[in-house]
Amino acid sequence: MRLESLRGGLSFALTLDPGAETLALDAFDYRFADLGVVKAKGELAAFDPMLAVASGTAFVDKFSAIEVGTFRIKITDGGAVETLIRRAAEQAHMPAELYREQIARDAQETMMRVFGPPAENSAESAARFIRDPRTLEVTVTPRASVAHLLELIRAFDLGPAGIAQVIDVAALYKR
Repeated sequence: MRLESLRGGLSFALTLDPGAETLALDAFDYRFADLGVVKAKGELAAFDPMLAVASGTAFVDKFSAIEVGTFRIKITDGGAVETLIRRAAEQAHMPAELYREQIARDAQETMMRVFGPPAENSAESAARFIRDPRTLEVTVTPRASVAHLLELIRAFDLGPAGIAQVIDVAALYKR
């Protein structure tokens, strides 16, 4: 199973509102033939347009002020998950379906461990998507009323547990 060629495209639209100090990702559409589609929308608040020309402490201050809003991501599989699972299973010297089930269980257990009992339905949705890849809608919401982008970036250094302190993730599987 070898990838011979890749055809697809990316389009996105951003809106910068200097008065409201928001930067919105109005549309993000990433499509690849025979692999799938990823769409996203979201917003950053307290986004000072002067960040683009700031330097030194002014840049740090402006960047540190950026707040993360809610982001919505929709993944529609068109063969990518199957391709990735088959390749990974080959490398692990396992049957693809056994490998798929192992990954689905691991994903479900990890989401439950990281996000706790409120993530039970989301964890099940993620596992269902791995078992039968169709469409997965993911909503990423800041836990605090004000969550700074810098906090989220730092949380990535701490891994899943750190990320879970800054954001909530809700997933919905659709057939």
